[in-house]
Amino acid sequence: MLKRFFGRRAPRRVLLSGLSVMPRADWKRHLESGGFLPGDRACVPSGYVLDALFAHFPRVDEAGESRPDDLLLDVCVVSHQSGEFWLADAGPISLLLLWRPKVRLAMRLTEHGSSKVIDEHTLTEHMPWGEFFGRKFTIKGFFRVRKRFRRA
Repeated sequence: MLKRFFGRRAPRRVLLSGLSVMPRADWKRHLESGGFLPGDRACVPSGYVLDALFAHFPRVDEAGESRPDDLLLDVCVVSHQSGEFWLADAGPISLLLLWRPKVRLAMRLTEHGSSKVIDEHTLTEHMPWGEFFGRKFTIKGFFRVRKRFRRA
């Protein structure tokens, strides 16, 4: 009887409810549109990449029978940029524009039965400047022969 009151509860399942990417609306998206090769998109989070990152979470529609103690995880890529280095030269005046890759995620954990929000998090991740310059200033990075900022 005491084991029933003080025993360990079974862990709650975390199910992936949704993955989404917000479209970009900033001016940098025009400068990051691609390289010299067709189809080169420097750092666009695709559904394929997000599915690979969250593959260990079963989806709600694939989980089978739902339990009232299940937790739902919603993930949204709020903003992203690939990072660029531009030097605009107009005679005696030069303008340097540079920014590093950045991704901002928003996540929400809710209870399945009651839709009560348990926790919300926002995560922003930048590439370090040293790594950015190390990848940017290579022959392949300069001519964009391959994608510079891929997962290792």
